[in-house]
Amino acid sequence: MLHSGAFNSFKMSKPPPTDIDRQLDEIRRVRREWVHVVNSGDVDRYTKLLTRDAVWIPPGQPAVEGRKAIRDWLAPLFEEYSYDFALKGSRVQVAGDWAVERGAFRSSLQRRRGGAAEQHTGTYIVLWRQSENGAWRIERYIDGSPEA
Repeated sequence: MLHSGAFNSFKMSKPPPTDIDRQLDEIRRVRREWVHVVNSGDVDRYTKLLTRDAVWIPPGQPAVEGRKAIRDWLAPLFEEYSYDFALKGSRVQVAGDWAVERGAFRSSLQRRRGGAAEQHTGTYIVLWRQSENGAWRIERYIDGSPEA
């Protein structure tokens, strides 16, 4: 026989976060920082989000390899344009110390010296790698937008 108040005292609780949940939360945090850094135009903070051997694959251009080369490639863009950058529809899958993210992005690029804003939209893939200290960094970025 059940006590009439038995169900009233039982509370459904959220299961404790798993290691995967914590990893996904950290990737989401770094992704938010990535968007913020692009929008603030801080190329030095941007490159700190990359692994040392990161590879950037822009549409219709050769791959840019290594943190310094990516910085040198991005710096003129960050100097010439201010960005309104956003990600949407991201999906991340974690496997050990690697994660794969795919989603869509939207950028509005405004020349700092004036002129009409340029729109850049498309899809992307990011390979994330977790370092020995637990930090997640961008290992590969593939811009899947149509060639400019």
